[in-house]
Amino acid sequence: MPYSVKKVSGGYKVGLATGGKMSDGKKTLSKKPLSKGQAEKQKKAVEISEKKTTGKRMPKKQPAISGISPANSAKLREHAKQHSGGMTGKHMKNMVKFMRAGDSFAKAHSKSKKLD
Repeated sequence: MPYSVKKVSGGYKVGLATGGKMSDGKKTLSKKPLSKGQAEKQKKAVEISEKKTTGKRMPKKQPAISGISPANSAKLREHAKQHSGGMTGKHMKNMVKFMRAGDSFAKAHSKSKKLD
């Protein structure tokens, strides 16, 4: 099940992302509020534990491309699926080069199309 860290008075608690009750009737995993770091660790531990018991894999987060923000890196990776060669193709290599130089996604895309 998807979990989320929620701010409560005195700290943070981990509960279902939907806000409902869990199978044991509780709304959160802990009685006392935790620090944000502890709550994040608790969330991760529960998700790993559930993954082992349910056999479902959690999606792996791709690391950011160096010199490009994580949001733009994700956008580039998604865009690369539309091109032959993926991230190693000429079009994508040019886009990465232009974005590292400070161009926006749209500007880098138009420049890269002209070079294709």
